[in-house]
Amino acid sequence: MMDNSSNGTEKKKLYDRIKDTLSGLYNEPEAVIDSYVSGQRGIYLNPWLFLGVSALVLAFIATFVITFPEFEATPADPDQMEQLEEELEGFRMDEIQQVMQVVGVMLNTQFIGFMNFLLFPLLALVGMFFFRDTHPGFFRHMVLNTYGLGMANVAMLLLVPVWGIFNEQLFEPGIHLYPAAFIIGLTLLLTYRRYLGLTELKDWLKASSTLIVGYFAYSIISGFVIAMIAFIVYMAAAISASGL
Repeated sequence: MMDNSSNGTEKKKLYDRIKDTLSGLYNEPEAVIDSYVSGQRGIYLNPWLFLGVSALVLAFIATFVITFPEFEATPADPDQMEQLEEELEGFRMDEIQQVMQVVGVMLNTQFIGFMNFLLFPLLALVGMFFFRDTHPGFFRHMVLNTYGLGMANVAMLLLVPVWGIFNEQLFEPGIHLYPAAFIIGLTLLLTYRRYLGLTELKDWLKASSTLIVGYFAYSIISGFVIAMIAFIVYMAAAISASGL
């Protein structure tokens, strides 16, 4: 009886933390962020846990809505596999590019919440530079951007039905890329406005520069990630098709 009561209390605390985190980030983000930065724990969800849970929920719901085309690779020649470093011309670049396109769309829709784990440290690094006089500290900006991107994941749940309705046009940047980027940018700007106290034009320019520079760096890194994943998927499919 004691254990059951204790477990019920823990569940209620977790529910309250989730509820307080969502409502706090919506109504008073500075309280949530400062609470974690100052070392207070147990009041709100850990920012990285919040980002991970929101990404998982977004990916799970999108699974039932989005359909991606299946890919079949041309069987790999065993001789080419043995001389991979010397015979890269033996692989079909058109097929690799096809896989890169599919992987890119997947990472920018269904799994974009997890890609935000690449984005928050870049934004934190750039933001720390632009706001070094008023809001110094890399950790502060990591918490700020992690919570902000978690809220962006929640907001992007609104895009899931759009992705489903326009599933056949999902490979168009206007469907899979720009709306998500807009929601992320808008959510972060609103969070910056409250926490960083954006009042003057120079403050807004700093915040906008943080987003632009951070997203530019993210685009480069994510491009490498997409290419690496696509090549691994292609090689695995080619090996499987050839029965090696």
